Amino acid sequence: PGLDKETIESLPVFPFTSEKCSKYGKVATECSVCLTDFQEDEVVKILPGCSHFFHTDCIDMWLFSHSTCPLCRCILVP
Repeated sequence: PGLDKETIESLPVFPFTSEKCSKYGKVATECSVCLTDFQEDEVVKILPGCSHFFHTDCIDMWLFSHSTCPLCRCILVP
């Protein structure tokens, strides 16, 4: 089962920048859901626990039917 809309909407978002990516220790340049490159200042959603980030629309759609990160399968809600 996925997450409810309220939980999904409460996840943090930020404008993507290469510099901010490095701060999180990540070097991803593309969304692993749609495989499209992130654009500078594009709004992305970061998942708590694992800090993986995705296009907001992509991860929202994923989370409606899953409660884990699509990359590492980290459980997002206890």
